[in-house]
Amino acid sequence: MPISYRKYLVTVGLLICASLLAFYINNSIKNVSTKINLGVFPIDLGEWKGKDIELEDKVYQILGTKDVLTREYKDREGDSIFLAIVYSETNRTSFHPPEICYVGGGAEVVNKRIEKIVLNNGEFLFTNKLELTSPQGLISSWYWFVLGDKFFSQYFVQQLYFLYHLLRKESPKGALVRVSTRGNYPLLEEKARAFIKEMIPYLNDIFSKSS
Repeated sequence: MPISYRKYLVTVGLLICASLLAFYINNSIKNVSTKINLGVFPIDLGEWKGKDIELEDKVYQILGTKDVLTREYKDREGDSIFLAIVYSETNRTSFHPPEICYVGGGAEVVNKRIEKIVLNNGEFLFTNKLELTSPQGLISSWYWFVLGDKFFSQYFVQQLYFLYHLLRKESPKGALVRVSTRGNYPLLEEKARAFIKEMIPYLNDIFSKSS
């Protein structure tokens, strides 16, 4: 089969998948009440003391969900880690890659890579690691996607699973999890990785109860 023809078939197949996905999303139930309560995520996590960050109504409208948790955590030295969890049972656009919002807010991506974090139980978490410059200084951000009880570093893989469940007329439950810091020294990044390791069991518990 000629390469050009194979490319044509792949393109058509992707367009069909995209059309099916749009159809099922547009016909999904709106304003579904969710089973999740992100507020049960610990306000204090180890040595970290958290404080909720209020969002404007327009932010919820952009995200397409009100199941959002945004917090700033501080340790004894006054270093801050910012946590954001965006959850939705019906709207896949609620958890788009964060660099879209960062760039829209005036930041510039200077580096992006996949980073493997070894968890406390010996398992691995693959995250996207972003380094950005912004008017507020350097931002480091780790993020990953969730669908059901599965974690993904790749957005398109999560979306394929989302499509699979929609085609089966199931209700896929997805999320974006982001941990970020502002500053430029290695110890702060190590603190962020330690924070991620500590938060994962609580995150797993919340998402397993929503299934």
